[in-house]
Amino acid sequence: MLLDHPNVASNTGGAIGGTSTISGDDYSGAFFYGLNGGVMRQQIAVAGANYALGSLATIGFAWSHTHYNDGSSRKFNNYDVNGRYNLTSATTLIGVYTFTDGRANSLPSTGGATLKPRWHQFTMGVDYALSKRTDLYLSGVYQLASGDASTRIGSGYQKIAVIADAGKPSSTNRQVAAFGDIRVKF
Repeated sequence: MLLDHPNVASNTGGAIGGTSTISGDDYSGAFFYGLNGGVMRQQIAVAGANYALGSLATIGFAWSHTHYNDGSSRKFNNYDVNGRYNLTSATTLIGVYTFTDGRANSLPSTGGATLKPRWHQFTMGVDYALSKRTDLYLSGVYQLASGDASTRIGSGYQKIAVIADAGKPSSTNRQVAAFGDIRVKF
């Protein structure tokens, strides 16, 4: 997918909106080098596959590439290995490892250096089916930010872990989160 100028004010019917943190920019929450509005081009490519091992287990792999261009260049490659194991007809165990490889060029205050941050994320979970449409789930997530610093803090950059939907970013390069809920499928 290619989005040219996805963040302009004239894109009133698009999925991306706003131009800064003040006006509700969809990019302002990005933890990758303080991405904050003015995105001229966003490119996304995704591929994945699953393989069923009988009726008890499934293993999978997914890859995605995202490239943001706002005068600087920011790129992500995500590599995801996942598995599901049906412990009983109602209980499924889930495990996921995601490695994210980032690259950023032409950033302010870097002296032209190419920065290469990396993130490792591990997720373990259990899903319990109460009925055909309703289930309970509980998962734990651990993320480690490594490689070069990834987030602009003041005039410099720091390694920061940020688990999606966990609330605020960590103040360090590690973050742990737990999620649980009841889900109804329609």
